[in-house]
Amino acid sequence: MDQRGHAGGKRVGTYTFELMCDDLLHFANAMNLEQFTLLGHSMGGTVSYLFSQRFPSRIERLIVEDTPPPFSDKHIEISSKPDGPLPLAGCALDFKAT
Repeated sequence: MDQRGHAGGKRVGTYTFELMCDDLLHFANAMNLEQFTLLGHSMGGTVSYLFSQRFPSRIERLIVEDTPPPFSDKHIEISSKPDGPLPLAGCALDFKAT
C-alpha cells in the first residue's frame, strides 16, 4: 500500500503519521486482514510502529527497514563503525569494515 501523497497514493491536504496509521487500518479492514505481517520502509516504518502500538492484536510480525527507532525520549549513540554485531529485535547484524 502506498501512503497518502506518495507514489500511487492519493494527494490530499493533510499529512500526519496518525492519519497514515488510520489509512492503514482502513486498508487492513477492507482487505479483511485480522492479523498480518506488516513491513514498513523509512516513513512507512514509522507508520508501522505507530500502527503496531495502537493495534497490537492485529500484528503477527513487524518488519521495519531504514527507520529510526521510536525512542524520542532517549538519546541513542550511533557509531559509524560498530565494534561488533548489533542486536536488533532478536537478530544480529554483523558489520565488517571494507
